[in-house]
Amino acid sequence: MIACTAGPLPSLNADAQAKQFAPDPNGLTVYGVRRNWGDGRNVVKVRADYGAAVETLPNTMVRYRLKPDSHTIAFDFDGQRPVAKVAGKAGEFR
Repeated sequence: MIACTAGPLPSLNADAQAKQFAPDPNGLTVYGVRRNWGDGRNVVKVRADYGAAVETLPNTMVRYRLKPDSHTIAFDFDGQRPVAKVAGKAGEFR
C-alpha cells in the first residue's frame, strides 16, 4: 500500500542530522519513532505541547528540539488523543 502525508518532508540534510541522534547542548531533544504494527497507511498526528501537528506513517520518526523542562507529547489517532509526558535538561534526549 502506498501512503503519504499532507505536509512537507524535511530536507535530506535535516533528515541526516536527525538520524545522528546527537543531543542539543542547549535543549532537550525528543524522538518519536513509529514502528509498523500492522496499521498500514494510517496517519498518526504527533504534537509537542499541543502545537502544530506532524503527520507520521509506519516506520518513520519525528524529532523535536524543545526547551529544557517538562513537555506533553500528544498522538491524534482514530478520534483519540493519548499523551505522554517527557522531561529533561539541556543536552539530554528522550
